Amino acid sequence: MKVILQVLPSFNMGGTEYETLDTANFLAKNGYKSIVLSAGGSLVEKLDKSVIHITNKFIKSKNIFLLIYNIWLIKTIIKKYDINLIHVRSRAPAWACFFAIKSFSNIKYVTSFHGLYGMQNCFKKFYNSIMVRSQKIIAVSNFCKEYILQYYPEVKNKIVTVYSWVDEKKTDLNIDYIGYIRNYFKIPLNSKIIFLPGRLSSAKGHKFWLQAMSKIKEPNIVCLTMGANEPLRHKLKKFAKTLNFQHPLIFIPYTDNMPSLYSMADLIVCPSIKPESFGKTVVEACLMQKPVIATNLGSFKETIVNNKTGWLVENGDIENFANKIKEVLFMNFEEKNKITLTAHKYVLKNFTSSAMLHNIVKVYDSLL
Repeated sequence: MKVILQVLPSFNMGGTEYETLDTANFLAKNGYKSIVLSAGGSLVEKLDKSVIHITNKFIKSKNIFLLIYNIWLIKTIIKKYDINLIHVRSRAPAWACFFAIKSFSNIKYVTSFHGLYGMQNCFKKFYNSIMVRSQKIIAVSNFCKEYILQYYPEVKNKIVTVYSWVDEKKTDLNIDYIGYIRNYFKIPLNSKIIFLPGRLSSAKGHKFWLQAMSKIKEPNIVCLTMGANEPLRHKLKKFAKTLNFQHPLIFIPYTDNMPSLYSMADLIVCPSIKPESFGKTVVEACLMQKPVIATNLGSFKETIVNNKTGWLVENGDIENFANKIKEVLFMNFEEKNKITLTAHKYVLKNFTSSAMLHNIVKVYDSLL
């Protein structure tokens, strides 16, 4: 039985973490011994009982002395479990794994780029280069792949695209949660809800969205986003006041009930102002057959076919974004339904966990 070790900094909610979880459980159910090393987190309890989780609170550290400890720990794990392949998904633990496997002649090594790391200077480029020192590099989109090759063209022959994914089976709704959100935030049943999902971050384009929404004067529109306890929330509320913002602006606490939130929405917006390596929220919304507007940046040009599975707008074009929101929000049912059904089929064809997990295993098997 081949033994696969996945390594990541922490194991809380997030795209990288859920993909690690899915991969670990898939391996365990398909004839591999599956092990995860992380600093722990809320997703540990979701691992299959046969998956081994090893907790090391220092694995995410960049401290040089803790790096030495992490190298020793990974060597110990390799020996104890007779590891065949290590798949690391973040830079700090990648340095530890890289030096640990130098003591062994037969350990295969895979890295995944889940983000577009900044390359502002030589130090950053060197630090990030640990992610291309593996035998196989996984990019989560073609855009991500091209970004990597822009800075490390020498790795062309060992990089492969395996899209991030959504679990096509996770579309169940929590009716109690939907009722709670509507009642707690006093969202009228006849209102149109525009939802910007994902973590609260300046890069996600919340200001761009608020500027566009301030141009829309139609009544009974509610703006919904995430991050109830984030400091940025207060800045965004102040910014909305400067725009004479007329729509209720609601910040929902982070939750596992994303399908329920998508189901409440009449329109999903993903107005990121910086390119994203994948942008899973677009795919999640399309899976739920919801109309999506996103900026014409990065991987959104792969996850959305403009005017066929959703709509792309130019970053910074407030007027066009506002007009597109109004157009889609008040579009007739038949036209909107045609787009959302096409988007749903597009996701099932290209971005499902069942397909992508098989592709991940193909990468492993090509080395083993």
